[in-house]
Amino acid sequence: MKTITINVSEPVYAEFQQASKAMGRPTSELIREAMEHYRNEKLYPRRSIKDFRPRSAGKVLRPLDSQNDLLEEMIHSDSCMVWIQAFWLRSRFGNIRLIFQLCIFLGWMREHRLGRKQLLDTLLAASYYCSGVSRIATTNWCDFKRYGIFEIITLE
Repeated sequence: MKTITINVSEPVYAEFQQASKAMGRPTSELIREAMEHYRNEKLYPRRSIKDFRPRSAGKVLRPLDSQNDLLEEMIHSDSCMVWIQAFWLRSRFGNIRLIFQLCIFLGWMREHRLGRKQLLDTLLAASYYCSGVSRIATTNWCDFKRYGIFEIITLE
């Protein structure tokens, strides 16, 4: 941690001192948290997908049908690993468990040649695995048994 000197107005510093006494925490700790909050909100803001406005790509050149589905091509190609690396760099190394979960998910999708119908179950299984779940009680035991890592408790 680096020690720095900052100029803070007396009223603002007095508010931080009052808050620190009320919370039983050092004033410097509250100021550090305020600086970190500013850094996250102003210097590196994370935008929600809800913040984006829809954009028109122009007119439809040719309608797509089920033959034009790119899911298989995306999951079973090396480009998915490039996508994970880009996500990793964009997230500023923020959530290693999520990156690991994505790697497990995409690996299982490729290894077991799974399609759209198994997408959510595979993502759920990867989430369970990354969270340390080793036993699953389910009526849908077939979808979890294929991974060979869970103890399955079959419910009727």
